[in-house]
Amino acid sequence: MGVQLKLRTGFLLVVIVMSIASGVILVNQSKMRDAFEMSNASVQLEDYLLECRRQEKNFLLRGKEEYVEYFNISYDSLYTMTAHLIAKTDHKSMKAELTNLGERESAYKASYDSLIQLSHHQDVSQVNRETLVTQMVEEARDCHSLIANIRSLAMTNFNTAKSSSHIVNIAALVVGILLSVLIAGIISDQVIQQMEEGPK
Repeated sequence: MGVQLKLRTGFLLVVIVMSIASGVILVNQSKMRDAFEMSNASVQLEDYLLECRRQEKNFLLRGKEEYVEYFNISYDSLYTMTAHLIAKTDHKSMKAELTNLGERESAYKASYDSLIQLSHHQDVSQVNRETLVTQMVEEARDCHSLIANIRSLAMTNFNTAKSSSHIVNIAALVVGILLSVLIAGIISDQVIQQMEEGPK
């Protein structure tokens, strides 16, 4: 292999390595951004759910219909945001967690609506009411747990993409240095050879 061909091959390898590294890093940056946004979204989901719980307790304590309206406003925000996140994410595990959350939110709302209907009847036993309240609280706790899982998964995805970028950066740097040393050696050998041969 001639010197020129060796140099061209070396430079081509440097370009290929750097292009691959840049591509991987860009993909990981996109994953990190998505994971960060999902983590922030999970905080908002938790806020909506906490507001639902607050209005749920207000109704149980005071029985005023205005708290039902407040609950519905917060719940609509919660469910709409969950549906948006399900449609947005391409991450299989994250989509599964969000889908599960959406299902538990629906169950929570169904129990809440049943409790509201039950509260409109004076002849309902305390046992039936407490059973429904217990069921509703358990479903709400399931929602809290799923939101925590979503936040944890988002941070795991973020850290995984971040570590991958660091590894690719280091690997690209090492390969780049080795190829640079190789190219420099080829040039140096050619210069020494020309000096030894002398002017023609």
